[in-house]
Amino acid sequence: MPDCAENNCRKEAGFVHLHVHSEYSLLDGCARIPDLIETAAQSGHTALALTDHGAVYGLVPFYKRALAKDMKAIFGTELYIRNRNGQPYHLPILAENAEGYRNLLQLSTKAHLDGFHGKPCVEIDWLAEHSKGLIALSGCLKGEIAS
Repeated sequence: MPDCAENNCRKEAGFVHLHVHSEYSLLDGCARIPDLIETAAQSGHTALALTDHGAVYGLVPFYKRALAKDMKAIFGTELYIRNRNGQPYHLPILAENAEGYRNLLQLSTKAHLDGFHGKPCVEIDWLAEHSKGLIALSGCLKGEIAS
């Protein structure tokens, strides 16, 4: 078995927080990205997701900090989805790969430019169009399942 310290290989991930908000989740998150990464690293985590509300503003600083700590940065956001009745619910999504990352950015941009209804909302049809490479989570208390 290779020695990871000598071969610069990544440790196998155990538990990973997949629904995390930072100071970029206005009125909800208060943790600063450097503190999130530092705390996760001190706790032995090898990966961490960032799923700020309706935005991807924090992904670049999140990635840079995670990279500096040899931690895998998992890109995501918590979308505001408008259901068929026009009522918004929350849907955390994660990018599985580069195509998913591009789709994540497409959805966030479209929500801010074309779907702003007090919040940057995504129409369900837009999600269907840009779903490749994305993983949807169901664990939000303001999600459609919990509602």
